[in-house]
Amino acid sequence: MSLEILLAAALEATLSLLAEAGFGDAVRDLKDRLARTDARQRRAALERAIAGAITAVADPDLRPLLEHRPFQEDIVTALLDQEHPLDMQAAAALFGDRFPAHRFGLRRFFTAFQTNLLQDKLWGPILERVQEFRYRTDMQQALESRGLAAASLVQRLNATVTGPGAAAQGDHPVAAGALGVAVGGDVGRIVQVFIQQVNLTNPAAGADAQGQRGPANPICARVTWNVCGVSARLCPWQPWAATRAPRPTSPSTTSTLRWIPPRACR
Repeated sequence: MSLEILLAAALEATLSLLAEAGFGDAVRDLKDRLARTDARQRRAALERAIAGAITAVADPDLRPLLEHRPFQEDIVTALLDQEHPLDMQAAAALFGDRFPAHRFGLRRFFTAFQTNLLQDKLWGPILERVQEFRYRTDMQQALESRGLAAASLVQRLNATVTGPGAAAQGDHPVAAGALGVAVGGDVGRIVQVFIQQVNLTNPAAGADAQGQRGPANPICARVTWNVCGVSARLCPWQPWAATRAPRPTSPSTTSTLRWIPPRACR
């Protein structure tokens, strides 16, 4: 996943989760503004911010770091949460013995990069507002109550495309996340699958203010049935053997089926 896709997905996922938590009025305009941005324009603006920051620190050796997945996560996490400093562990692992020579440059790079993004007319207004939301105690608690502090949210988002089950990486990946759904490089699709995973795996999802379970989430139910349907179609169903005792069937049933497990599963 590219840095642009990860950042855009992290911003959209944060706003979507806040909307689910009851802050829809506060985030609606920002969600709409982000949805209207063009992916090519976002990439171009991000590249300008990166190029300007690298020029400012005069250290071209930093550019390969931006393709390094753990460092991408560190950058986006630090952008979302101002109280979460840039983690240098990923950079240290990549640079090895050369890391001390780049440590100061890395911090200067991030400061310049963040400044460039905040000054950009496309990224700036959205990023600044999300950073403000992260400082609001009520919004911060709403996210952390679901185990989605900035670092966790970014890591889980990245895993939606590049984690177990993924088939590809890069600027335009076509990969399947934990639900086996191809998400590609579509930010909206990535966030949709991520939200579905959160709602399916988080026991607090769907609970109301008194801690009671609310109505079943129709999106979660639909995803669950889709996954079950695909799995069922892949099973090697065969007619029930004639030597077996007959099973009752309805008048509309022409034959009774049983599942014959693959040889490797027997």
